[in-house]
Amino acid sequence: CWGSMFFSKWPFYFGKITPDNWKGGCPPLRLLKKMGYEVHVLSSARLGYYQMDHLIFGESRYLADRFYSLEDSEIQEVYQKDQRVIEQLMEEVENPEASSGRIFLVFLDATHHDYSWPVETESHFYPFESQVNYFKAAGSNKGLEGIQNRYRNALHFVDGLFGKFLASLEKSPGGREAVVVVTGDHAEEFYEQGYLFHASALSHQQTHVPLYYKFGQNEQKSERKMSSHMDIFPSVFHYLIGEDVCQEVFQGQSIFHQEVWPYVVTARFNASRSPYEFFIHNGTDKVIARFTNETDIFSASRLRILSAKTRDDEHLPIDTVSIKERFGEAMDKIFRP
Repeated sequence: CWGSMFFSKWPFYFGKITPDNWKGGCPPLRLLKKMGYEVHVLSSARLGYYQMDHLIFGESRYLADRFYSLEDSEIQEVYQKDQRVIEQLMEEVENPEASSGRIFLVFLDATHHDYSWPVETESHFYPFESQVNYFKAAGSNKGLEGIQNRYRNALHFVDGLFGKFLASLEKSPGGREAVVVVTGDHAEEFYEQGYLFHASALSHQQTHVPLYYKFGQNEQKSERKMSSHMDIFPSVFHYLIGEDVCQEVFQGQSIFHQEVWPYVVTARFNASRSPYEFFIHNGTDKVIARFTNETDIFSASRLRILSAKTRDDEHLPIDTVSIKERFGEAMDKIFRP
């Protein structure tokens, strides 16, 4: 999802964006830099994963004016790293002498398994496992409540960090006019559809992520029923500039765009390679398909329809006429020559 978010492209192109052929950093940040914004990065997560730090921020991370990372910190607990990152963010946001043109990119990690939170003081969901036993969990779908409660506790803790930040932002110079976007790179499944954790299927539980937008005190309404990571930067630029000038640059769509494209596209994780399995979602139903050439999707001449499902993953009959009626417009746009 990081590729779709920071490049605003269909997820199929992820395998094409590599440090060897893309050293300039992601286009949205390059545009923001040209507009006079400083880029501040604060992270407790491992941004070197698939060299995403170089893909997003360019060679030697040159797009980042400030890079605050706790990846190699001596702090042991992940939740403590998240806590420190949010404290640092609040310090920088509250600085009255700072320039007004700043974008903060904040990466947190406590809600990723094994799930981390201050057990002694912030445990609200019981019982919970003292640690995640992956072999035991993978071998049986029984006794998952303890793992799920770990997840719930971590979510509750991070929600609290967001709350502290938003309260701090409200009191900061210009804070009420700030643009805030909060999302996750994936969700979690606990065998609801037969899978565990994430990156293993295109189920509703694994792909339905939070996506929260706050555009200052803007009263402009959006007609969008759905949004995805691809839409984040097109929406931000539309709001900052006052018009949608990036339609030819990005494949995502601003949530303020008048003619709403009523689909989202999500692809299944395939490590550093381009994903070969994906779904197109129209808000009610989704069609799941796979490129016939899984090793080189750009050479594939056909798609294989795997299934049709409701948004809650109830199976629908595969009717090619109906699928074409409901998803043909999306496929024409995605796969146009």
